[in-house]
This record gives sequence, C-alpha cells and structure tokens, in this order.
Amino acid sequence: MLFNDQKTEPAHILIIDDQPSNVLILREAVRDLGEIHFATSGEAALRAAQREPPDIILLDIEMPEMDGYAVCQAIKADPRLRGVPVIFVTSHTQDANELHALSLGGVDFLHKPLNVPIARARIQTHLALRLRSKQLACAQQDLQDLVQHLPAFVAYWDESYCNILCNDVDGQWFGIPAERMRGMRLQEVLGNHVYAEIEAHLAGLADGRAVSFDLEYMRQDGDMLFGQVSLVCRDQSGLQAGLLMLVTDVTDRKLAETSLHNEKERLRITLNSIGDAVIATDAEGRVNFLNPIAEAMTGWYGRRAIGVPIEQVMPLRDSFDGHVLQNPIYLALKEQRIVGMALNSQIACRDGRVLEVEDSAAPIWDQAGKLTGAIIVFHDVSEARAMALKMTHLAH
Repeated sequence: MLFNDQKTEPAHILIIDDQPSNVLILREAVRDLGEIHFATSGEAALRAAQREPPDIILLDIEMPEMDGYAVCQAIKADPRLRGVPVIFVTSHTQDANELHALSLGGVDFLHKPLNVPIARARIQTHLALRLRSKQLACAQQDLQDLVQHLPAFVAYWDESYCNILCNDVDGQWFGIPAERMRGMRLQEVLGNHVYAEIEAHLAGLADGRAVSFDLEYMRQDGDMLFGQVSLVCRDQSGLQAGLLMLVTDVTDRKLAETSLHNEKERLRITLNSIGDAVIATDAEGRVNFLNPIAEAMTGWYGRRAIGVPIEQVMPLRDSFDGHVLQNPIYLALKEQRIVGMALNSQIACRDGRVLEVEDSAAPIWDQAGKLTGAIIVFHDVSEARAMALKMTHLAH
C-alpha cells in the first residue's frame, strides 16, 4: 500500500444539460454517488470543469450555441481534463451519433428516456474505474518520487543490456543524466573497467537468482566510491527479459570500517609491543584478549583462554600464606574504578612457575557509557622483590 491509497474523497459529478427536467432526472440517477454539480450551457460547463475537475461528466448532445460534441472536444484538449470519463446522454438513436460520440473520447452512451436503475449502474461502474485510475496514477507518482529520491542508483536494462530507465536525473553516479542514459548500453555507461567487474557476476543470473557484491570505482570528480551492487534478473517464460540494478553508496561505511580496522591494528601492535602483560575481559570477567607477554607469564595461549574466567587464567594468591586472592578485575567491574593489585601478590602459572606480580585493573566503557568489560596490566617483579629481600638481609 502506497501513500495515496488511503485518500477517499467524494466523487465530483458534473451534469451538463440545458433542460432543467433532464438535470433533475440525471440528478436522481446519481443520487448518493458523490457531489453533484450542473451546468446548462457548454461555456458554463467548461468553466466549472476547469475550476474543479470532475470525476465523471454526464453530457447532453443537443444544446444551443455549443453542442455536446464541441464540449467533449474542448474537454479532451485540456491536459487536466482529458482523463475525465464523458458519458453522452441523448435522445438520438442512430448508430452514427453514438459512433461519433465515442470517437471524440466518450466512454458510454445513455439514451433518453433514461432507465434510471440501468443508468445509475453504468455511471457507478465508470466512477469506480475512474477512482481506480486515479489511485493507480497516485501510486505511480508515489513510486516515481520514492525511486527518484532514494540515496541509491536504480536502473532497468533490457535483455541486450540497453538502459530503459534510471533514477539518476542529474547524472551524479556515472556522469550521465537519466534522460541521456536511456538507450545506452550497460558497458557504455559504466566503462570497460567497472563493466568487467559486473560481467563476472552476470552469469549467476542465468538461473534466475539475484546476486549481490561490492564494487569500487573512481567518480568523474576523482573521488573513490564504494558501492554495494544488487542485480535481479526478470524472467518471462524462461527467457531473460531484463535486468534490474541497484547500487547503494557504502563509501562512508567502508571508510569507517577501514579506519576501525587500522585503529584496531595499531592497538594490537601497541599491546603486543609493550613490556607488560595485558589481559582484557568482558563484563562477566571472562577473558577475551591476552597479549604475548600475558601468554608467556600465565602459560595460556590466547585461543584457549578466550571465554575462560580470569581467575583460572590468572590465579592469584598471597605470597606469605598462600591464600587465594580475588582478582582485581572483579573489583574494577563492581566498583567501576581503577583498582590496584594487592601487595605481595603472586600468580601460579600453568607450567608450575610462581611469579611475583604487581599492577592494576581498570573498567572499560563503550561510547554510550555502558560498562563492557575490564583490563588488567601487570608485570613480573620476582627479581625485584628477591633483590629487595637480599638487600634487607644484608643490611641487618
């Protein structure tokens, strides 16, 4: 359902007859079918129709000065009125009169004296057709407006890949306006390089399936455009009847993805290059990253540690009495602040080594301020503490 399908305005009916008695009979025939207007001369009828285009016209043939035939010709010559159905109403019974009325654009012919029920049924049928015609015209306009304002290139090509229509009125995509593109071949519009990339995917349309792929090309202004192309083949009786092409500009998304990838790569290199061990977790304290130093100190390889609780990968205990210590990751997540590691902490490695460690943990927030995890940075202080103990012993 498109935008204008909901509009239900009352029909406008224009009765044109110079005899008041005939107007009354016609008015009775169309009672309750819409708003009724009438005119008693051809000139008055044209003014009324131009002021407010009717949905149907009931037109008498025999009128002074300007007969019904002349009125019909004037109506059909007006671009705003040529689609209005005209039903001739007359006492003439000759076939020649009816044929002449139909040749001028009339849609039906009612004979006097009127059979009101039959006349009403025929008028009602033409009103329904007029209403449907207006709805189709509105729907077509809605669709045209929608396609022309889409932030995408939409085009249709025949079985020989000649352009039939496209929505690029100003030629912003390929430098060719829609009017000039009509009739041009696909290769001519896109250029040999871009067409070669698309041609590789055309074979996939042979079985009637749609294909989608990414494409990049240089605009005429020198900017690089990244597009996502969708091709849909229209079949008729098993034969390819045409090709529908949709190209969506994803340049901003591609540039953002590239920038994000580069940023992540810089961060990865930085974390892998520093001398401290780094472990990151999610908001539940499950490991999602270890740098090489952390792998070497804990004995856990990154792939095996992913999803494992931090206390299993990095078990901490007190250096003096050996009791288990809570990992500062959990305190950082709970209190949402930077937390220092307890003094005299040591880590039990998977290979049986015991290392004295120290440093801190901090929470991680996303752009919306939501807590997404935490990170702990630590380093081996076993030699430093052993040296400190030795110096203390020597001093005493």
